[in-house]
Formats: sequence, C-alpha cells, structure tokens
Amino acid sequence: MALALNARDLDRNSPAWRYLAPHFLAGPIPPAIQKKIGVDEYLQHLSDMCTAYPEWKLRVVDQDVQQGGVKDYASVFTNVENQGVPPGVVWQSCAISEFKNIDGQWLVVGFRGFSGGHGQGTMF
Repeated sequence: MALALNARDLDRNSPAWRYLAPHFLAGPIPPAIQKKIGVDEYLQHLSDMCTAYPEWKLRVVDQDVQQGGVKDYASVFTNVENQGVPPGVVWQSCAISEFKNIDGQWLVVGFRGFSGGHGQGTMF
C-alpha cells in the first residue's frame, strides 16, 4: 500500500489494490475518517490527500504479523512514518490490516489506523 500511494497508483484495477476484498472496510482512522468506508471511498480519500499534500509520502518502519484467534485470519500491525502532511513535518502512525483467507487467497477485509500526528488531519 505504501509503495502504491507513494507512486500515486490509486487505480482500483491496479495490481497494488487487488488484495483488497470486495467487502473491504477501512476505518475508523481518526481524525480523517470517522466511520467505516468501502474500497472506492478509501481510494478516493487517498487521492484527495495526495492532491491536497503533493509531498505526502509513507515509509514503513516495521511490521508484525499476528495469527488470528480463528482459522484463516491474521492481522498485520504496521508502524509508518508520514512525511509532508503538512509540508516539512514528519510524524508516526500505526495501522492494522485484517486479512482473511478467502477461497485460498489472503485478502484484506479491514483496515484501521491510529495517528501519531497529534491531529494533523490525516491518516493513510
């Protein structure tokens, strides 16, 4: 996701986004996204952020995968460095991607985040 965002590759049909399940829901991701939204709304949010903050880039600091409590479920915890929101500022955030094995494919069914930006107004 970070590589696709940094390349401004936000086309739903791009290979970068095919791992999102059809019933994928993002949110809440305070302060920017207050409720759960679907794939198209989420990609539009990212596009809007890229337009508002052309310098915005993400750098993955580290990740940890945790097997879920039920079969065919896992969570990926990602610490991210956000650059350029606002311009010249760098801040940390954490995201949780929820994966489910659907018909033999691991797809993202949920995504939520936590801002370390002290209300900068965005989160990926």
